Amino acid sequence: MNEGQILIIAGLGRSGTSLTAAVLQNMGLNIGKRLLRTRRRYRTGHSENLDFIGFHKDVLSYHGYHEHGWFLGGEIQVPEPFISQARRIVHANSLEQPWGWKDPRTVHFLSFWANLLPGANFLLVYRSPWEVVDSYFRINSNELDNDPEFPVKLWIAHNQILLAFLKKFPNRCVLLEINCVIHSLLHDQTFLLDLLNDRFAIKLRPPLPSIFDASEFHSNEADLHHAVLIAQLFPEALRLYNELKTLAVYPSGMLTPPPVHNVPFHQSALRNWQAIRKLEAELQQSQSLLYLLKRSKLGRLAKKILGKVK
Repeated sequence: MNEGQILIIAGLGRSGTSLTAAVLQNMGLNIGKRLLRTRRRYRTGHSENLDFIGFHKDVLSYHGYHEHGWFLGGEIQVPEPFISQARRIVHANSLEQPWGWKDPRTVHFLSFWANLLPGANFLLVYRSPWEVVDSYFRINSNELDNDPEFPVKLWIAHNQILLAFLKKFPNRCVLLEINCVIHSLLHDQTFLLDLLNDRFAIKLRPPLPSIFDASEFHSNEADLHHAVLIAQLFPEALRLYNELKTLAVYPSGMLTPPPVHNVPFHQSALRNWQAIRKLEAELQQSQSLLYLLKRSKLGRLAKKILGKVK
């Protein structure tokens, strides 16, 4: 089986793996022809290869796991009948070099792919637990409504797998926080290029910063209120996050946020309470202004004009 140069992108969903894959595709990495159709508001797309999505879903279904990989177990075993399917997928996707793929479900299959493709390397992407939790909350999924703690538990379980895999295969992995990918796009276009070439001898071209739209990627890394909440309720998540940061690669000169423990929990909770009341006051003020505008001559004139347009 001709593997060629392979770079597999892995990380928990909502951690920025789609942006990372889109950046690498822009740099010349072939991530497949059959990609998951994106929702219109995401310009960079999901960048997920339907071949690998289908394979991972089939194996997850065989074991009775959630098709998104939303479970708290570790890596799973791939039964023998599925291995030939995996080889066919690799053959079909390895025609253009260098190549790779991104699918959040890959986290549960890291050791399988590492053994099947001994020449493959891995780009492991993570994001702070509070940002990932916030992102999952914005999905508004019925599957997450019953247990608001589940996204935190999911973050811990998935990133424990990344950490164990990194320690098992240190020479085949690069660990990056998603903010480093964004920093590379906006401030240091050679960072990713040099890093991947030095570590894995993968020849790519510099990324174009124009592919990144900040409105598509919500970040509250600098807001410590939710960070302190996670630290107090889930200290294991904070310990794991700090360990990941010590093993990750960062661009020189990139500023990192201050330690979470510098803000007392009671102070953070009161600030959140204060912020909510401030937003409510601003909303009430906006509603009052809108009411006055509707009653004003300008508002009546606008109503007449809109009526004529209809």
